[in-house]
Amino acid sequence: MIINNAGWCPPLRLVQDTTIEDWDFAMNVNARGPFLLIKALLPTMLAKRSGYVINISSEVARGGCATASAYSASKAALLALGESLLDEVAPFGIRVTNVLPGTMNTGMRWDDNPDFPRETVMEPDDLAQVVVDLLKLNDYVLVREIPVRPIQGDE
Repeated sequence: MIINNAGWCPPLRLVQDTTIEDWDFAMNVNARGPFLLIKALLPTMLAKRSGYVINISSEVARGGCATASAYSASKAALLALGESLLDEVAPFGIRVTNVLPGTMNTGMRWDDNPDFPRETVMEPDDLAQVVVDLLKLNDYVLVREIPVRPIQGDE
């Protein structure tokens, strides 16, 4: 089992002001790291004809977010990696689920905007419970993608 839960967001900036270094670091943490982990562990899963990859992407992977282009693009890359991987490995009994959470109550959230509306933010324990529930499903049940949002922040 692999749970790709790494995430890093550079300082919020317009695209024109995003540094190449911040872009590359976001891509390395949020997309390249999961790719390398999957690449390293996938042969074992294929040999066993079972396994589970859960990618914690983001709701911004589907639509982007002003001033968070590097983060959005890197989480979209993780989402596309998961979708592609599932097409490759499902015939071998390996499941892949992309989880797309909304805004989480983490230091990363508050570093850039301490005035962000708290009622639109989820607790990490809530997202962890979603992952636990996915892992409790029978091996033949596949959830390809699951958006997870707080009620107040859902549109």
